[in-house]
Amino acid sequence: MARIVVVPREECELLEADKGAYVNVLTLAAGETECRTKVATAMNHYHFDIVAVEDVFLFSDASNVSAELTTVAEELEASQNHKHVRFETLHTFPRVM
Repeated sequence: MARIVVVPREECELLEADKGAYVNVLTLAAGETECRTKVATAMNHYHFDIVAVEDVFLFSDASNVSAELTTVAEELEASQNHKHVRFETLHTFPRVM
């Protein structure tokens, strides 16, 4: 699991250009390096630039997780698809351009 901050590139359709977002991202990974690589690849696919990686840790070590995030983690675990990278709601904030 990673907690990241993203901003949209020009092609991004998920977030307005004047916004940034905090987001929790989950993937099945053997370690921090694999997690960071998979998250970066996925965010690139959605036309986001990662401006900060606040934490990378095991989901089992997380505290106070939302029901949405728990559901995503359960789905990933059940699928055992190591290619999937899932993220929850984009928590937006205004950006100074």
